[in-house]
Amino acid sequence: TINLDSKLVDYVMGSGNHARTYLHRNADGTLTELPLAWYGENGGTWALNPGFDNPAPPTRHTISYGCMFCHDGYPQAPRNPGDSIAHPVYVGDLPQGIDCQRCHGPGEAHVKAARLPGAPPGQVRSTILNPARLDNERQMEVCMQCHLEVTSFHLPDHIQRYDQQPFGYTPDKPLTSFFQYFQRDLRGKPDPLFDIDGAAYRLRQSQCFLRSNGALTCERCHDPHKPHQEAEAERHYVDACLSCHASDLTSLISEHKHTSQTNCIECHMPKRRTDDVVHVAMTDHLIQRFAGPAVARLTPKKEFTETTANSYRGEVKPYRIGAFVSADDDLYTATAQVLHDSNSGNGIARLTKLIATRHPTQPEFMIELGDAYHRAGQTSKAIDAYRDAVRIDPHSLRARRSLGAALAENGNLDQALKELGGALQDYPDEPLLWYEIGRVHARQKQIGRASCRERV
Repeated sequence: TINLDSKLVDYVMGSGNHARTYLHRNADGTLTELPLAWYGENGGTWALNPGFDNPAPPTRHTISYGCMFCHDGYPQAPRNPGDSIAHPVYVGDLPQGIDCQRCHGPGEAHVKAARLPGAPPGQVRSTILNPARLDNERQMEVCMQCHLEVTSFHLPDHIQRYDQQPFGYTPDKPLTSFFQYFQRDLRGKPDPLFDIDGAAYRLRQSQCFLRSNGALTCERCHDPHKPHQEAEAERHYVDACLSCHASDLTSLISEHKHTSQTNCIECHMPKRRTDDVVHVAMTDHLIQRFAGPAVARLTPKKEFTETTANSYRGEVKPYRIGAFVSADDDLYTATAQVLHDSNSGNGIARLTKLIATRHPTQPEFMIELGDAYHRAGQTSKAIDAYRDAVRIDPHSLRARRSLGAALAENGNLDQALKELGGALQDYPDEPLLWYEIGRVHARQKQIGRASCRERV
């Protein structure tokens, strides 16, 4: 035994239809994903969570706001999340699952109106969003807030717009006013990777969807208020297919161009083992003709571990949904090139030029540029970018911590302590700041000061 640890399971994430993940809540309000998971396949099995079943598993996996966004209602987060990428804090008790407002928006006014004696039904309905009254495109967006994942591998697949709070999306506004989405440069070919949460992404590549002119929405097959189960689900989904293809199927069978098999789903939307969560098999929503035996699609896989050598390297392209366009879209696209180093060689220059000409008011653009320069070994340019971010927002924890760390790495130890100490005025109990200060003292050979902090 090398290391032994014991953590209380405070929350269970997931319905159990496919998997359950177990979370531990830390004293500082962060959540840690525990390594062991439960998977629903074959009556239920235990295996490791994604990311843990490889030669160098993480010792801790923090649950980000992005993870929680799709797996719960609207948890409370600090109004100014600070360094939320590395330190996502949850305030108070978490909601116990997805609730009505994820699809219908805030419901307080609706409840009050419904409780008024003799309130006209029309008045009650007007106080809540009903997605059924939206056009097809916007209906899809309500679903896609959680069911559109272009990829779970490094790219990134989306960026939350920097002027939005972590759980600030409401379904009364376009989805792309909250997220901007991206994809690999596939040169017009279908995406070969199959991700666990890629249902909408796969569906939108299907000819059935493309030729429907927007009529094929998620609700055509799925009732969000009453999920269909087993045999009932099969009949329901086949009926949805035949609502468009009944005459086509009859003709094909009579011409011996189709078998007598009429279970459309089994052949054209089969279950496949996912590439990112290898212990789960999901329905592939890319409607197509599949070749080869079905058993091959369910063959067990080994977990794929991304490295700098095998990660995607190339252009990160905008993935367009809806009609919403922002003046900052090109800035986000340039930022996407450098976030996971997918296209940093080209992206750093693009982002630098855009920042210089557009002068964005969100510090995150400069922080991501600074991080890209830092990873590229250009520490002086990273420091300049971080300074620009601090000028825009002197209270940005992430900007000031990054600036202090870069100054220390560049040998400017007194300046580093000044920046980190200034950040402590806003965040006196932030452990990441004290960690960086300790590293500076260690560089100064002041080991006693580096190892002593009674309040942390």
